[in-house]
Amino acid sequence: MQVGVIVGGVLGAGAFYKTAAVTNLKLPWTILALVTYGGFGLCLPLIWVTAALLIRRRPDVADEVKRLVHWLGLALLIGLGAFMIYADVTPWLGIMWRMDGETSE
Repeated sequence: MQVGVIVGGVLGAGAFYKTAAVTNLKLPWTILALVTYGGFGLCLPLIWVTAALLIRRRPDVADEVKRLVHWLGLALLIGLGAFMIYADVTPWLGIMWRMDGETSE
């Protein structure tokens, strides 16, 4: 699911990027980051699944640690989903948040 979220987020960013190129819209940094470096985001699920498999295979690891790795994977999924929604939906709505908390249109 993590890979699907990343792929969907990059495809959504690509759609806005193409639309912005035609209509001369301002590109937010999140879209530029996803279009340029979105493929590197696939390293996050790869790292998590490698760690999860290594930990699950070891019988000497406590069950609490195994549960923690499971919940960390779920937290990674939620974090990726939240970032992808923020990155892909807010430009379509015309919301451009700046770091000082003000919005610009």
